[in-house]
Amino acid sequence: MLKDGTTFSVKEVLIADKVNDLAVIKIEPKEVKLSALPVATKDAEIGDPVYIVSHPKKYFYAFSSGMVTDKFSEPKIGGYRNTMAISADYAAGSSGAAIIDQYGNVIGTVSYTKTLQHSDDANKTQMVLKAKIPSSSFLKLINEGNMKK
Repeated sequence: MLKDGTTFSVKEVLIADKVNDLAVIKIEPKEVKLSALPVATKDAEIGDPVYIVSHPKKYFYAFSSGMVTDKFSEPKIGGYRNTMAISADYAAGSSGAAIIDQYGNVIGTVSYTKTLQHSDDANKTQMVLKAKIPSSSFLKLINEGNMKK
């Protein structure tokens, strides 16, 4: 959806990767000229600044900034996936939003949040882990095609 409310329907899923929860889709932007963001060819490092514009809980175009805080692999059905954690805020509804570096390159996409509770009191939130899929996973999907479905 564009800032003026213009939306585009998905015409086709070109390639997909279920393990990394990624897809490349085709839209028809009609007469609107859209610019592509460059995709980083190298994953961000811990401490690198990050920026995100997302739509958490239908609060459209929420801006947040932070940094890469962790890099890890996590088991998923069908294999492992590389994941990065960031400190920039986002919430439900932000999935798929682009994470941008200070040069305007896409360094990943929003994947999920996980609330970590305090061990002494399950009602107290200790922190929220905000995970993203790094750009290398996206580039691998583009270069190798459909992954495990």
